[in-house]
Amino acid sequence: MTNSIEPIKIVCTDDEDSILRLVRAYISVCAQKPNTRVYGGHSKSELVDLVREHNPKMIITDKDMEREDIALEGIKEIREILKYETPVILMSGNMNGAEEKLKDLKDISYLIKPFNLSSFKETMKAAYPDYF
Repeated sequence: MTNSIEPIKIVCTDDEDSILRLVRAYISVCAQKPNTRVYGGHSKSELVDLVREHNPKMIITDKDMEREDIALEGIKEIREILKYETPVILMSGNMNGAEEKLKDLKDISYLIKPFNLSSFKETMKAAYPDYF
């Protein structure tokens, strides 16, 4: 009998490949659990598809992809799919009032670009303390 540990699934979306690679690298450095799967995408539609397919424990997404502000509508859509409060980290170079729009939603964190390993780890630990 195999003793398998259920993987921690994280969905990360950004329209820049370099950011996706950076987030994957930072997760591999920061994660406290060895069985981690990061699923990446480049658009709001890919974000929604990945959430449906993988039922993640955490979502890290660019606030603005394809010139579309996904913050409020995207997070509400994701929460309807998952039926529970999944920690969401919004990445952006400029939040443009996102904090105010999202103040009534729980488990939302913000990561301002450009970010370094220290700020990434701090944000991740605050969002998901059992894992980071």
